[in-house]
Amino acid sequence: MKCIVDGCDNEKIAAKGMCSKHYARVRRKGTTSIEYVNKGKQCKMENCEENAHLDGLCHTHYKRKWYHGDPLLKGVSVKGELCSIDNCQKNVRTSGLCKNHYARYIYSKKVNKSSNVSDYIEQMNSI
Repeated sequence: MKCIVDGCDNEKIAAKGMCSKHYARVRRKGTTSIEYVNKGKQCKMENCEENAHLDGLCHTHYKRKWYHGDPLLKGVSVKGELCSIDNCQKNVRTSGLCKNHYARYIYSKKVNKSSNVSDYIEQMNSI
């Protein structure tokens, strides 16, 4: 039995009648096509001249959106600045949060689908 994708002669089937390469591509992109959605497009952020990578964003802005919830938010902070969470006296690591609160933010982002750091800080300070 061969892969069901036209032009593929691979006889090792991974799932749903497709070889591992095509099955992985369908899981990632939703299609077996190798056409790239952002090919030739520029990052949609204002004043950014880089090529789009994912979601219409360049690699830098996409990573910022992924880690911080905001493509414009840089993770750099001033040394000696304290965590934005009330009653926390630890130094800021990134995005205005100490190491522990930033780890909690990342976890809540995955579990509770928190939208961005500022919403998380507001939520934590209201507790």
